[in-house]
Amino acid sequence: MPGALHSISDIWIWSCAELRDLFAISERSGLADPRLQIRRTGAIAIVPDSIEIEAEPLSAAESLRVLGSHSPCIIELADKRGLVRHLSDRKIPYHQALDMAAIDLQEETPFPSDAVYMVTERPSTERLGTRYLIIRRDQIDPIFESFADAKIGLKGIIATNASGLPFEVSKHCLNRIAPKSIRARAGRRLRWALPAVALFLAAAAVGQANYRYYAASEALNEQVQSLQQRATAIRIRLDKEADQQAALAAAQGAKARAISVTMLWRRLSEVLPKTTWLNEFSVQNNLVSIDGYSGDAAGLIRLLDEAAKFSATRFTSPVVRTPGIAGDHFSIQTNAVPR
Repeated sequence: MPGALHSISDIWIWSCAELRDLFAISERSGLADPRLQIRRTGAIAIVPDSIEIEAEPLSAAESLRVLGSHSPCIIELADKRGLVRHLSDRKIPYHQALDMAAIDLQEETPFPSDAVYMVTERPSTERLGTRYLIIRRDQIDPIFESFADAKIGLKGIIATNASGLPFEVSKHCLNRIAPKSIRARAGRRLRWALPAVALFLAAAAVGQANYRYYAASEALNEQVQSLQQRATAIRIRLDKEADQQAALAAAQGAKARAISVTMLWRRLSEVLPKTTWLNEFSVQNNLVSIDGYSGDAAGLIRLLDEAAKFSATRFTSPVVRTPGIAGDHFSIQTNAVPR
């Protein structure tokens, strides 16, 4: 059911845009309206055909008090307060554009989806292709709250930069992200809504719009599925690489903590008396096992522990004397102390 509703909504948005293009029904740019310009250093209230009301940027709440008599207003995101990204060289239906934007956000940007708003562009004959805008929630939500506190309506959102056309957020996306309490009343749209409905009934225009929509929709469905599969494969590969990196780091850490066999043999040679010789010597995770004969096997425990190079030294079997062999037989385990 949601898929059917999305298709009906996309057909309506697509058809209205086609009719505006076909019959040259234009909408005034949002830059001609009173607006609150958001910069890196603060906010400035601007009224068209007038000088900037403020000489220096203020907070959004202070600037909105100046714009109180000019409601509703536009939010203009300047100084790269929003990130515009290109999706396609052709126009894409609204919901499919959002699906592709979500894939692009996951694959190509560092932003988590729950920390930003993704919005599409208002259709226009002046712009070809499809773009979307990324707005950080922690930057725009406080501005929405300032609009609500000042009781000023929000007419639209525009992102501007030094190069390229301004990005005007579509009405559907504006209604999706902006609180209902600050949305501007739909008044001026009615001036062309009724003629658009009448024109919409024209068989030729509707046929053309629907034909172009379904032709684009068929190709884009395949493209979206391909991109989703690629995004899933990339995510699996990245997770696998992260697991491999963690395993490698763990192995390197264990190796760094381990003591080399050569070092342990040198330590034993420094501690054991000359009347001692070894038959076996093994190391596992810094646990040293030695087996051999010594003229003073009972004193080896004390010598190893007092050397400060070994700890927890203990016999693993009783000390015994073997007939015909000088010295007592011993088996000892001790823990090498890392340096």
